[in-house]
Amino acid sequence: MTTIRCRRCSAEGSGPFCSQCGDEFNQQNESALTTLLNAFFRASAWGAFFRIYWRILRRPTAHTIEIFEERHFQDVLKFFETAILISTLITIATLLRVDNNFLQQVLYPTYLLVVSAGSIYIFYWLAKRQSEVERSTREVLTLYMLQVGFVAPPYFGAFLIQWYVSFPAGAALTAAMGIPTLVYAIRIWRYFWRISAWRLLAYIATAGILPGALGYPDPGSPRLRPFQRPVPRSVP
Repeated sequence: MTTIRCRRCSAEGSGPFCSQCGDEFNQQNESALTTLLNAFFRASAWGAFFRIYWRILRRPTAHTIEIFEERHFQDVLKFFETAILISTLITIATLLRVDNNFLQQVLYPTYLLVVSAGSIYIFYWLAKRQSEVERSTREVLTLYMLQVGFVAPPYFGAFLIQWYVSFPAGAALTAAMGIPTLVYAIRIWRYFWRISAWRLLAYIATAGILPGALGYPDPGSPRLRPFQRPVPRSVP
């Protein structure tokens, strides 16, 4: 059997994947042109994203659990990376829409990112303390990436609709996704941690409240002004 040296970690092995870092050997032998195209357009990542997203969309809870149990971490990572790329591009488009100073435009999304990370960690800490199931960090990351990758693009798409199409329509779409998203989260984490739905709901609420109590800006705060819909200026 032919031994292949991994370009990412330099470990030697055989088969389709590196036993040390999980990188795909078959992708390491691609031509220079293919490698260049993948670097710019992420062809394999986009393929994984649409394949996994369509699969989850048909049966969100059941297929998310199935994909998690298949343990194809690299495919899930590509799915997550592409979802974050889509969300980032939408955020940039939103920032281009507003007329305000650049520092505020950068700081507020960064602030939301930090608050979201804090909420995720608090939820993880609360659930892990009560669960009798031992889960590895890789398993936790896999399910988080599946959840975020499935939920984030539609929410950011709704924000884009608010700014470029209709603010009420975008806001209504965001509100309509709230309950289904919450039910989806409770179901997949109930399977993962083997904790009751009501306990998970309490953890989700706590994880959302605590970071906000540490300084989440209210709607009238100057930190929100860069993201408020601009009022059309009257032409004299």
